[in-house]
Amino acid sequence: MKLDEDVLLLGPNGAGKTTAVRILTTLSRPDGGEARIAGHDVVREPTVVQRMIGVAAQDATVDEVLTGRQNLAMIRRLSGLSRTAPAPARSSCSRNSD
Repeated sequence: MKLDEDVLLLGPNGAGKTTAVRILTTLSRPDGGEARIAGHDVVREPTVVQRMIGVAAQDATVDEVLTGRQNLAMIRRLSGLSRTAPAPARSSCSRNSD
């Protein structure tokens, strides 16, 4: 699978969504095959991949009353990303982020 845009994973319980994210974020090793982020193998080049990605987990928010957009803004600030860094692309899901 080649993904050039932001990704939204949907599926029933047990479909492998969490496993896929754990592999792509270098937290787990795949049982087989390969996974790449921007051409970098997540097993052979985990440090490079980790520098290229960011993950803001739903249950990792510090303040439970923050909206999705506010949570992402907080993670951006805590990660030291500038306000001029490219913002996430808008999608049909963006209306639900608040």
